[in-house]
This record gives sequence, C-alpha cells and structure tokens, in this order.
Amino acid sequence: MMKNSNWTLALTAGLGLAAAAQAQVFSYTDLNLILVVRDDAGVKNDLEFNLGSVNNLTGLAATTSGQLGYVLKTTDAITGGSSGVNIANQIRSVYGNTLPSGLDITVFASSTATSGANKKALWLSATRTGDVSGVSGSTPWQADVSTAQGPVAGNIKTIAQGATAYTTAGAANPTIKTTFASIPASSSSSYTTLSAKNGTVGQFAQTFGGGNVETTSKGGLPSNLDFYSLNPSNVGNDGVYLGFFTLDKSANLYFTPAGSVVPEPRSYALMGALGLVGFGLWRRRASK
Repeated sequence: MMKNSNWTLALTAGLGLAAAAQAQVFSYTDLNLILVVRDDAGVKNDLEFNLGSVNNLTGLAATTSGQLGYVLKTTDAITGGSSGVNIANQIRSVYGNTLPSGLDITVFASSTATSGANKKALWLSATRTGDVSGVSGSTPWQADVSTAQGPVAGNIKTIAQGATAYTTAGAANPTIKTTFASIPASSSSSYTTLSAKNGTVGQFAQTFGGGNVETTSKGGLPSNLDFYSLNPSNVGNDGVYLGFFTLDKSANLYFTPAGSVVPEPRSYALMGALGLVGFGLWRRRASK
C-alpha cells in the first residue's frame, strides 16, 4: 500500500527496449486494470498497458498535499514496484513528447466470475468534465444486474486476450512486454477492433447502455478520467466513485483517490495572482 502521495518510482537500469531479444506474451487475468491509449484516426498503434489488479487502487489513501495523487510511472507502480514498463516513455515514443489532440484514452477492468463478491463486476472510466477535485466530475455509470454487466465483462476480457493472442503469434518485437503491447489499430486483436465489434469504438459493442468509456485528448492539456466501481449487488444505483486518472501533456499518468484535496485550476490562477501582488508590495517596501 502506498502511503506517500509524493512518491515516484525510478525505472531500473536494466529496462531498455533494446534489451529484449524476443517478444514476450501480454499477460492478463480477471480484475487486471487495463490502460489504453489510441489514435482516434486509427493511423498509429493502440497501446495497451496492464497496471495490475484493480483492487490495489482501493488501498490508496486520499491525498491532502494539494497536488495530483499517485504517480504511476511504471505498469507495476500501484503495487510499489519499479521494474515494469515505463508508461510515459512508451506513449511518447509513438505520439511524441507532447501529446497531440485526438488521442482516445480509457481505463477499465472486469470480473467474469459467476459467483462471489465480484460476480460480473465492472470498473469503468468516464470523461471528467468538471474541475479536478476529490469528487466526481462526470455523469456516473449505474450498476446493473449481472446479466447486463456480464457481456461487458466478457468484452473487456476479450480485448485483453486479444493483446495476448497478438503477442503470442507476433514476430520478435522488443516493445512487447508481459504488461504492455503495441498493436496496429487495424489488427483483429486490437482494442480499436474488438471494442467496436458490432458497435462503436469505446462502447464495448453497445452493451450496458452504449456509453463511451473514453476521453479524447486536447493538445497541450491534461486528460482526466473519473473511475467507477460497478457491482451488480448495487443495482440501480450510481457506481462507487474511486477517484480519477490524469494523463498529462507529457504522458505522465496519475491516480487521485476520491476525497483527495486538489486545488481547482482557477485556484492556481488565484494563488499566482496573489503571489504577484505580494511580490509587488515587497518590492515597494524594499525600495523605501
């Protein structure tokens, strides 16, 4: 469990794209949290990251530092590791040092269990339109019965297994790791193809209300995604708000838990203005 919101993780010296002599297979099990970054135009590859068990997010304490929450530098960062794939480096290698407009970003997880506490449970992102804070800034997903959530859980599993299938059959590609896959959008195994099968990209084949789980980047600005837990035992009610993800303009990924204290953008502007006023008064007094 992470207890310090200012922690960052360094990439181990041994991690390097040139170090892998042969492709590895993308690994996935139920409850794994998947981050997808894709080109809305479908020209560049879909990037899929396995961030580990979604249950690890529930152990993160709300932050009170007045900053964005936990820096998820590597794919194993939620568990406190630092030897996973460097997320920002992989994204920047495809899309450049400053993220352009038109990138679709989503985070999701599911359980295909037929019994137990997580039976057909879903964890879905939603475009955040409000200011960044410790409360929801989007229209919440609503929990539904297991027969309604089951197809979405199955679609999510199919998407992740698509990455596994692609990396199993793929030729040697040093950019593929057990927690990362770069897949052509046109591939039958890609997120773009599988999430749109018989429907619209990002809507998981128009099941579960047909809502879109993606947000689209605007050049030079951070992209924010609220994150909800949807359990059929809570049918008819809003999903439980867990916090929000931020992918900043330099492709750094953060997760800020619900209840965290984060200044709104206009608060930063106000603090900056007050700082300038204070500096002016100091200069006037110093010149006397």
